[in-house]
Amino acid sequence: MNVGCIVLGVGACMRVGLLGLGLFGVVLGAVPDARAGEILRVAPTGEPYASIQDAIDAASSGDVVFVVGQTTYAECLNISSKSLTLLGNRADGLSPTIACSASGRAAVTATSATTVKVFGFVLQGGVGARGLDSTDTNVAIADVRIQDGTIEGEFEEFDVEGAGGCIRFQRGELRLDRVEVTGCVAGGFGGGLYTNAATVLSHDVTLSGNRGIAGGGGAFLQDTDVSMINCMVSGNSGEGGGGVAVFDPDYAPHAATFEQCTFEGNEAEVFGGGLYLGPGVEGTIEHSALRENVVTDSFGGAIAILGTTSMSHSLLELNRSGGFGGAVYQSTDGVISSVSIQNSNFEENISTGAGGALAMSTGTLRASRFFRNVAGDSDFDGVVDTVGSDGGAVYSELTLSETGVEYIQNEASGSGGGGYHRGTYTNHSTRYRRNRAVSAAETGGALSLSGSAEVQHAEFLENRANIGAAVGIAANATLSAQSLRISDNEADSLGGGVYFASPPSVFSSIQSAVIRGNSADSGGGVAFGPDGSRLDPSRGLPWLQNVRFQGNSATQGGGVYSGWGGVAIRQSQFAENSASEYGGAVHA
Repeated sequence: MNVGCIVLGVGACMRVGLLGLGLFGVVLGAVPDARAGEILRVAPTGEPYASIQDAIDAASSGDVVFVVGQTTYAECLNISSKSLTLLGNRADGLSPTIACSASGRAAVTATSATTVKVFGFVLQGGVGARGLDSTDTNVAIADVRIQDGTIEGEFEEFDVEGAGGCIRFQRGELRLDRVEVTGCVAGGFGGGLYTNAATVLSHDVTLSGNRGIAGGGGAFLQDTDVSMINCMVSGNSGEGGGGVAVFDPDYAPHAATFEQCTFEGNEAEVFGGGLYLGPGVEGTIEHSALRENVVTDSFGGAIAILGTTSMSHSLLELNRSGGFGGAVYQSTDGVISSVSIQNSNFEENISTGAGGALAMSTGTLRASRFFRNVAGDSDFDGVVDTVGSDGGAVYSELTLSETGVEYIQNEASGSGGGGYHRGTYTNHSTRYRRNRAVSAAETGGALSLSGSAEVQHAEFLENRANIGAAVGIAANATLSAQSLRISDNEADSLGGGVYFASPPSVFSSIQSAVIRGNSADSGGGVAFGPDGSRLDPSRGLPWLQNVRFQGNSATQGGGVYSGWGGVAIRQSQFAENSASEYGGAVHA
């Protein structure tokens, strides 16, 4: 029946269906004109077909099977070796339902079918039955809800039989537009969606309330390139990648793009409560929100990254990690891995271990903000209770470069209320305010350094710690700093502004700084080491140059205290500093 407009007693509905088909062609691409093939009508009255499968069997490649009526068709459809479009007649927000209850089957199974398009249905799985099962076929789905499939499976070895509670898709291109995948369970990987050797392109997709026992609660994308735009991933759970997991067992490179997506309320036991990006994955996250995701036992409350990822213009808030990285965890794990973050906000994330917001090995931070993140809170109540967790906001292991970053009211039970950095660290135009290192044994209310650091044009305001209220420099670490403002910080013991733990292995310096209104027991502005440490001239002499010390206070050494027996101070000014016992300006 090759006609331009079909009137089947429901002319208006049919015309809407054809317009819908044309619209899907614009959104999804490559949808053939309905007029190019025959349209086979399926209706509850049985005229001309009562069974969708009967129409499929009668159809030729390129035909459209048009299903009338918002009713349930108890069928497990099979499409093999032909290209077809299944078009449901949606009305008043309701769609025909294809319900499959036969174990080992699916509401729609496509095998070697070149191209299959499914528009305007509910695909209902069951115990042992999926919504969609596709192999060696390109599939486009729009305005479809896929739900309630439960598949048993094994945890180990990427068991394909137990993967994909709602959708199992292998070898082909999968396009999803305005699709909801919900309420499905897989005993293996991919509670909602499992793909292998595929490309996934999605727009306006919801993955909700799914569970993948082995991993990828919402989706497990194996050996797959994926682009998800305007997605909602919520309430999913799995062993790893509670929301979405992208992984290739051979660590092959794959692109994973998430734009204008929300990951909310997902949970994993290990690695990535919301999102897991495995080794080799090249991730891009833009204009997205990740909130209230949890990893209970391991790393990355919102995201775990083992590949290379760029994130921009995103919000990460209220995520929780039982290990490192309340929001984000990134590790090399023996492969090339890094993270680049810009124009993003991290708010009120919590980790039991290091990195209340971010725990990383290598990467960059630009123009981002960290607010009220906590490292060292085992019960996630916002109160530090675990000893020795470093980096209230950020913990870095190897290399970090940051520019224009702001740290406000972050806390650590260990060192570095704002940030803790073990390796090579560069900092430009960064601001720390009201951060705190809680433990009496730890250093750096705002910033703690145990490697090699360069800091320029930074501000440290109203931070607190027992030692080194603004900056704490560990034994044998080095600091080269200039153009600093260090004001109104408070240390209970040593170094109201800056604390050097021991003489450095090479020279450290602070140049062109204003150190004002800080307080400590020893060294209201700067403290060099505890009593008894001695300088070794062969190891270099730390020095202060063109520094203005004003209004700092201490019991001894209101401006500067040195327990090392000496320090170099050049072209500097001291005004209105005070000590209750020794050295209102300097005590050595």
